[in-house]
Amino acid sequence: MYLENYAISVVTPYHNVTNEMFDGCVKGMMNQSLGFENIEWVVVLHNSDEAHVNYVRSKLQSYKNVVLKELHNDCHTASSPRNAGIDLATSDYISFLDGDDTLRPNILEQVLGYFKKTMAQIVIFRREYTLEFPDMVPISETVPWDTTREMILLDVKSGIDNRLYNDFPFFITNRVFERKFLNENNIRFDDDMLLSEDCYFNLEAIHFADKICILPQLIGYSYFINSKSILSAAKTDEEIIYMTKNVQRIIERALDYGMYANNIIIPISFALSRYLASPNVSMETRVKVKDIIQQYLDMTTPIPTGRFAEPFNSLMNILPRELLLNIKRFEDTSKNIALNGFEVLSAILKENEDTHFGKRYHFSDILTPRGYQSQVPLSSLKTYQPMIDVERNICDSVIYLKDKPSWYIKMLNDMLVPVSTKQAEGYADAFLKQLHGDFVLVWSEDDPPVIPSNNGVYISSVCNISMSEYRKKYRVNLNECARQFVVPYEIAYNMDMCSEPDANYIMNRTYLKLLLAVANRNVDQIVLFDSFDCSSLRYSIAANIKEMIEDIRAGKLLGNRKYHKAYMRIIDSMLRSDSARADELLAIAERPEGFTLHDIWKNLSEITVIAVHPTTNNPSEFEGTPIHCRLIASELGVIGTATTNDGVYTLNREGIFYEFIPVGADKPLLAEALRPGDKVRPVVTTNSGLYRIPLTFAMDITGFENGNILFRPCIQ
Repeated sequence: MYLENYAISVVTPYHNVTNEMFDGCVKGMMNQSLGFENIEWVVVLHNSDEAHVNYVRSKLQSYKNVVLKELHNDCHTASSPRNAGIDLATSDYISFLDGDDTLRPNILEQVLGYFKKTMAQIVIFRREYTLEFPDMVPISETVPWDTTREMILLDVKSGIDNRLYNDFPFFITNRVFERKFLNENNIRFDDDMLLSEDCYFNLEAIHFADKICILPQLIGYSYFINSKSILSAAKTDEEIIYMTKNVQRIIERALDYGMYANNIIIPISFALSRYLASPNVSMETRVKVKDIIQQYLDMTTPIPTGRFAEPFNSLMNILPRELLLNIKRFEDTSKNIALNGFEVLSAILKENEDTHFGKRYHFSDILTPRGYQSQVPLSSLKTYQPMIDVERNICDSVIYLKDKPSWYIKMLNDMLVPVSTKQAEGYADAFLKQLHGDFVLVWSEDDPPVIPSNNGVYISSVCNISMSEYRKKYRVNLNECARQFVVPYEIAYNMDMCSEPDANYIMNRTYLKLLLAVANRNVDQIVLFDSFDCSSLRYSIAANIKEMIEDIRAGKLLGNRKYHKAYMRIIDSMLRSDSARADELLAIAERPEGFTLHDIWKNLSEITVIAVHPTTNNPSEFEGTPIHCRLIASELGVIGTATTNDGVYTLNREGIFYEFIPVGADKPLLAEALRPGDKVRPVVTTNSGLYRIPLTFAMDITGFENGNILFRPCIQ
């Protein structure tokens, strides 16, 4: 039974929402505890194509309580369809729901109960979110309200601190309004607003309201954060100037109404700053924006910790000033605003501000890269060894990193370097990009054993971590399943595989790796970790080839080598008698002039080097086989990648903040001070909890491209 007088009207602006997302929106409405038939749902089909319109009509046109309205105009925001929905609504209360979002089942019934209890004109509750992609970061508000309270009733005439009700007025979908109140005060969305039109609407409503009911504990709305939203799309200079004037109008309205404007000015300037991050914005536009916005930013104080979803908490205070006011950084348009990498730094500091290290150096107070340089001293890996020792052996935690490391890397001098989960995944991703062959031999001269620590973290090498994380992340990928590693992970990975050790087995597995590699005639790529000297691999083959020929012919180990039984099971399963391959190898071994790697593997087309300690003047081929070094993966993370073989790398800044010490100097510079031809030592701060550590190699800055730093490793 459908009612003539509905309990509440829900207004939905709809623009080509995917069918799957809209189905979720419909389901949330149908499941309302209030009863769907008691809700007037006004869906405004705004500038939508025929297929989407037909889909919505097929879903909803049979319901008498649903009003479907088509609207086609030049407005590209949700303002005009929301206004149309307000005008069409007939119930006493109006709520807003976007077509790709959902309502919790009991929210409308609960909100109506609070309206009747309080006689308020506005009821405000909380919003949760759903991300389109897992690696997106939401802009979601926290509030200054006392969340231990079920309800806060604000009587505007009582002189209470107005920041409680206008502290963050940027969302419309977590508020329900009395329809009579909106109409009597002619409160509508401004169709000309291209940015924060919801903020302007809420300021008007707050100004005219007598009573506002706030529900700190009630979550009623789930919103979908879309990568194609207006905040994500690039804007022309003309649009940026237009939006800046919108921003000015909103701020001036808040000031005219005597509202608490600090937490309006900073977030709305932050939203505007996203467009100014583009290097394509002209200097003339930047000057105009600065002239308008500076007067407002100058009157603000930093927003306290915890006010916004991380890592935006720090960026809210940083980006507006860095992008809107500091226009000198854009004088060289070959470097974009991300050049200094302060977004990465802010995220690292914020994540680790409650560690012992973060508290000692007051990470929570650091707002700029220069502040970081002045507050945190240059460090060294040696500094971290006592902390790592305590962490590893006593299981102490939260010393320099919020979360437990994923791995430790053992360096040549026996020092340990922590590796975060993100860094370990970075090794895997970078390793994947180096794989071009169908039958790949991964070879590392440095093969330290994998050792467990008391805190459950293993000690290993860059090679082992790269392979282990690759296997964990990509072994179910169909494309990668087709690729074969001629030495299986279980043998390449240097760790005991049996809980009961066998005292008689041989630890060194070099022969096993050589045997399986040489037995496979199809090897087409060799990946070397931290070595350009391919002759050592060829020498190892030459030193063992006669024994390997006999084992390949027999399909089993004939000598006196005794390996762990777990290894022996793998050899038994993989090694098959292959007389033809044995004869091929015998003919190669008996050549008086010797043999090359290409003789062993006729399909070998590339030797790929992953440099852990980069050098200069690297060879471009070995015995006719091209050598490519397109990756610098040091113990402190993936430092550089190259798409060509000319020795020039792009500095990788994902999860790493860089400073640069000019060779012969001692004071680090920020990236914006670099010039082509500079020879510098990079100083890194990583998401593994290492702060301001100089690397052991230097780089020659060759130029900048699309905001990226290009370099060659060089001799100091």
